Amino acid sequence: MLRTRSRWLIADAFEKLGQPDSVATYLQLILEPPAYGNPDVFQRGLWEPFVRSRLVDLYASMGRMPEALREWDVLATTCPRPDRDFAARLDETRARLQAARAMRGERDR
Repeated sequence: MLRTRSRWLIADAFEKLGQPDSVATYLQLILEPPAYGNPDVFQRGLWEPFVRSRLVDLYASMGRMPEALREWDVLATTCPRPDRDFAARLDETRARLQAARAMRGERDR
């Protein structure tokens, strides 16, 4: 869990420095399973949707639509019935993704 928090904080720092590629790298590292031992599936279920949502937004803002869509597909599949608060976040993420796609002239799928 400490590793997850550290990587989130490092991603925040890179975001403040205006280095989106580094932000994406550290967020992706959070999603990697641990090199040893069993992952804490319960804890992962708590933070993984937030990481993926942030990645969708980040990739879309960077114009990296294939990556944004990949993360969105995983997020939408793994969160079919989110609670009310997270549902609102998903709606915002979906809207930003659709806006980014519209700016690039991509069709919805």
